[in-house]
Amino acid sequence: MTQKRRLSEEPRSIKQQQQQQQQEIKKKQKQSIPIQREDLQSLLKTINRKKLDFDSEKICSASLSKLDIYGCLVCGKYFRGCKERSPAFLHSISDGHRLFVSFESTRVVILPDEIDIDVNVIHLLDDVNKKLINDIKYSVYPVYSPDTIRKSPYRCFESTQGQLYYNGFVGLNKSTSNNIAYINVIIQLLAHVDPIRDFFLLADKKNHLNDNGLIKNITLIMKKIWSPHLFKLNVGPDELISYIMVNHSNVIKANINCDPQMFLNWLINALCQSDKRLRKILIKTCQGKLKAFAKGNKANIVPFWNLTLTLPEISMFKESKNIDDIEQIKLEDLIMAKFSLDSINNDKLQLIKDNLPQYLFLYIRRFNKSKKLSDSEFYVRNRNQTIVNFDEILTLPFSNDDKISKIRYKLISNVVHDPEKNLYDIEKDYTSNWKIQLPNEQTKDWVEINNTKTTIKNFNLLFLDETYIQVWEKIKD
Repeated sequence: MTQKRRLSEEPRSIKQQQQQQQQEIKKKQKQSIPIQREDLQSLLKTINRKKLDFDSEKICSASLSKLDIYGCLVCGKYFRGCKERSPAFLHSISDGHRLFVSFESTRVVILPDEIDIDVNVIHLLDDVNKKLINDIKYSVYPVYSPDTIRKSPYRCFESTQGQLYYNGFVGLNKSTSNNIAYINVIIQLLAHVDPIRDFFLLADKKNHLNDNGLIKNITLIMKKIWSPHLFKLNVGPDELISYIMVNHSNVIKANINCDPQMFLNWLINALCQSDKRLRKILIKTCQGKLKAFAKGNKANIVPFWNLTLTLPEISMFKESKNIDDIEQIKLEDLIMAKFSLDSINNDKLQLIKDNLPQYLFLYIRRFNKSKKLSDSEFYVRNRNQTIVNFDEILTLPFSNDDKISKIRYKLISNVVHDPEKNLYDIEKDYTSNWKIQLPNEQTKDWVEINNTKTTIKNFNLLFLDETYIQVWEKIKD
């Protein structure tokens, strides 16, 4: 009997030992958890999405430092560091704001304990709060795959008020201290040239932390323009503007009418110098070549980023009070005029069919430069207001080995000039505003972006605006 009793007691003792071990493991796990589930959920409720703005220049609001900046997810202010006695650490104690996001690593931490949510407590979050944390990290630095880019644009909802938008068709804020509309339209223009867009969207943060400052800032703004998880329906170019003003002070001038074409030329050349991979992409897709036949000389091959089209001169005495008074010309006629015998300097220019770019940039010159102004400035009042008529498809005729061939392009961007009168002093020159019109392939609509405002436009009425820069994409045979 005693032997049987011992045998029956042995399994019980083993089970008891296993249960005791499991309890000890759970106890240790509970002790190792830096915060309890209930406390974590209460903290996450303090996140105020309406206060969050990740587009502003990353400067500590306490020390003015630009290094190792964290954003407070409760009040939206920026602070340096998360270690003991750092501004972010002190803010978490003095104001009781404990949740922060790093703008360098995108990690979300709980201060003053410096608990990394992804590393330490992600298993405590439900699906709703996991999505919230991921949305915050994505808003700081969006990440894309080739598949998500291929499917864009698509219907999205900004998370603060639930408003509908299409990624890639969001406005850019207009600075109050500088007239930067001419910069905004060029950023939007390049964001819709697919090879350029893909280069920036697929950029990896880990591999670009030490890259050129211009590349870093444009990468971030491009990623946010195409983000499907925006907190608000516009993106701020503040960091890019600040970088250019500090490092290229001659490019941006306060409260002065500046030329987007000049900025486009500067930016393309600056990007070519900043990154070898991007330079190859730009040359391969956006640069074409011309043959220039000077009198008595052999033909020279001339590379170009854009074709400059000159409008016919208008009468100085003709007032343009309504649309019927303004002269009109077809875009095809402007292009043909450029390649006639009466071209600039009496040189005959000829496009080379095999060297036509995939993306053709056209620049329609409307302003007469004054010797009193810099190259990037102009007088608005004396501009050429001639209307340029164009269709969605552009067919270019070419003479190639005595055989006439045609190449077709489709319009993908239309930058227009929008003059604004000075209401307080009629003697002063007009102010230039700039807008861009883009086709949404999903809805088949044309969308006009005027800084932060987006509106649907009828394509048949686009020609009524003062077209300034166009981008055409070659149609594959």
